[in-house]
Amino acid sequence: MPSAYLLLSLANIVFATSYSVTRVVLGDVPPATLGLARSVIGAVILVAWAWPGLRGARISASDHTALGYAVWNWCLERLGASRVAVFVNVQPLAGALIGVWWLREPLTAFTIVGGLAILTGLHPTVKGGRRE
Repeated sequence: MPSAYLLLSLANIVFATSYSVTRVVLGDVPPATLGLARSVIGAVILVAWAWPGLRGARISASDHTALGYAVWNWCLERLGASRVAVFVNVQPLAGALIGVWWLREPLTAFTIVGGLAILTGLHPTVKGGRRE
């Protein structure tokens, strides 16, 4: 299990760096085009890696990932990497709440406290003024 945590940490470092890199690339590439390119590359990797689960990979890459990256890139272009990166914390909260609603997973005190902490942390980012 420690190797899974190490890989998860590495994935988060890659995601964190991708915000700044994407912000730079958005100067030359429209958000939807960049989202499509990332999705195509991701789909190719998923197909090669998860051949038996091809249907799930197609749905994940084409529907969710493409839309997510297109919206994310649009926001990056307008708000900047440091403000948008804070919203990555909403993803686990949304995943937990969808799990409770759709998969009937238990709503625990940790989920509630963690969700409140995420929302409390987002408040200054959303309400605070942008410093130029």
